[in-house]
Amino acid sequence: MEIYIKLFEVVFPVFFVVGIGYYLGKKNPKIDTKFITNFAANIGTPAMVIYAVTSTGINFEIFRDYFWYYLLAIICFSIVGIINLFLINTKDIIRELPPLIFPNTGNMGLPICLFAYGSQGLGVSVDQGFDNVKIDEDEFYMPFFDVCMEAENTSASSTLKLRGCNKNEKQKFKFNNNAEIVLNDNTNLCLTVSENSREGGGGTPTHLIRDLTLDNCSTDISSRQKWGLRKAQ
Repeated sequence: MEIYIKLFEVVFPVFFVVGIGYYLGKKNPKIDTKFITNFAANIGTPAMVIYAVTSTGINFEIFRDYFWYYLLAIICFSIVGIINLFLINTKDIIRELPPLIFPNTGNMGLPICLFAYGSQGLGVSVDQGFDNVKIDEDEFYMPFFDVCMEAENTSASSTLKLRGCNKNEKQKFKFNNNAEIVLNDNTNLCLTVSENSREGGGGTPTHLIRDLTLDNCSTDISSRQKWGLRKAQ
């Protein structure tokens, strides 16, 4: 029964809002939607963009990369849309092409994911999570960015970075039975989180950034060398 209650909590808010729109449209097919459109365009959309930019820690590099991704997607949608409109002999390509280039159906999935996993779980599920299956294969793979965790070198105090996966030895880590993440090439080195932190680019409360290094496994700093796996709740 609990799972049905959770399912209801997830999907009800989205379909409730959709239902309101459907009811108003059926009640008065000539309803004036100008206010709703202007409110969404002039207040809702800017607020959503500002929130997304300030609360997710987005930086210029990510913005630049996704600009090219979206530009490529728009070009592909344009080509497919023009071909389809020609095939059906449409009379007004200029007016009918934009809905094919900029479909708005994807926005329904975001609130459902948010209600299902919460803001923290949504962030993990979207971008900053490692693949649990790959961890079992001694690889810390981040699917969203298609990169793997890699050690700068195999000596103490080595820093870590994210690089394209290529199965080299500096990308092979073992999540052992002591809840430590050790380098396969040198199992005396444990993934260690720094004592110091600094504020990140967003989040409520503000996200804290801590540096990661490979240091000698030690009981003196074991609290900073213990790790765990979790799923979005």
